[in-house]
Amino acid sequence: MKLLPPLIALLLAGAVQAQTYTVMCAKVSCGRLFVNETATRMETDRRYRNNGRGPVQKEVLEFAPDGAWLSYRTEGVSTYGARIAESFELKDDRAIRRIALVIKGGQALSPSALYQTMGILPFVPSAEIIK
Repeated sequence: MKLLPPLIALLLAGAVQAQTYTVMCAKVSCGRLFVNETATRMETDRRYRNNGRGPVQKEVLEFAPDGAWLSYRTEGVSTYGARIAESFELKDDRAIRRIALVIKGGQALSPSALYQTMGILPFVPSAEIIK
């Protein structure tokens, strides 16, 4: 019986943690944010409408065992209808960034560099996200 709690903890550590949030606009529900998370991957699905406009966006972020980013991908449609298609990945000792599925840049990795995209955390202007 002493092995049961550690075994359950190990099983839960690898399990997906799913959260659902409600986006509120002027005290009225106007959308949602789903987040699925494991130790090595996080996925978000965000959509809301405020006065007929709002983004629809999916993101996937993958982590190395030490927590460093291995890749980030986002796709969807912005508040005003523009296509969103951006990705970042570490591959063959290079950091590669793509915008709209066209390679826009890459550089050799630097051990002291911080690689971050501009919009990793969902930003919802003039709205609240509640659980």
